[in-house]
This record gives sequence, structure tokens and C-alpha cells, in this order.
Amino acid sequence: MKTSFQVMPITQAASGLLQSTNTIIWLSRHPMTPEQVASLPDTQILHYNPTFGLNEQEAIRAMVKLADENNAGRIMGVFPGSLLVEMVGYSRRCPPFGVAVAAPQYAEDGSPRGFIHKGWKMF
Repeated sequence: MKTSFQVMPITQAASGLLQSTNTIIWLSRHPMTPEQVASLPDTQILHYNPTFGLNEQEAIRAMVKLADENNAGRIMGVFPGSLLVEMVGYSRRCPPFGVAVAAPQYAEDGSPRGFIHKGWKMF
């Protein structure tokens, strides 16, 4: 199975992410940053803070069910690596999903200042 990986710049996010609905499921402990929200204009963002067990397949079924119940066209979020790997294998059988791409941000003195939103990686 061939899986493509694409980083979408913020300016292209709105035209490429939402196809069938303008609702996305955001799965993360934290809300989206203002930059992430701004990159998805005219989008209903439903934020959930789920706790998944160790069974990745059950977690994926729960995410797909949540998307179906909310008529969401995309599943976006912050995922553990093992779950993300499993999701790539399911990418042809569930709604498209994506993760935020961030880059380190530094102060003038070179000290770390967090991260800046660079776009979305869609699977």
C-alpha cells in the first residue's frame, strides 16, 4: 500500500483539507492555537480530549465513530506515535486525518520560545 505524505502550508490548508464537510474533530489535550484555527476558515472545530487504551485499532474505531456521529470530514490532532503508525495503515478506510506541523521558535538570544504552526500533514 502506498501512502503519500504532504505538508500543506497554512495558506493552502483551507482549500485542501475540507472536502465533504466543514467540520473537523480535533483530538488533543490542548485547544488549537490561534494560528491553527486561522488556517481553517469557515470550519467548525469540535475539540475532544480522549483517553485511548493500548489497543490502537479500538482507538481508531472510536475516532471514526466520533467523526461519523458529528458528520466530520476530517480527524485532526496530536497522536501517540504507535497510534499514528496504525492510523496510516487505516487511512484508506477512515476519514482523512492530519497532524499539525510545528517548527521551533527562538528568541533573539537563541533561547527556545516554543513552537510556531507551519501547516498540516494530511494522511
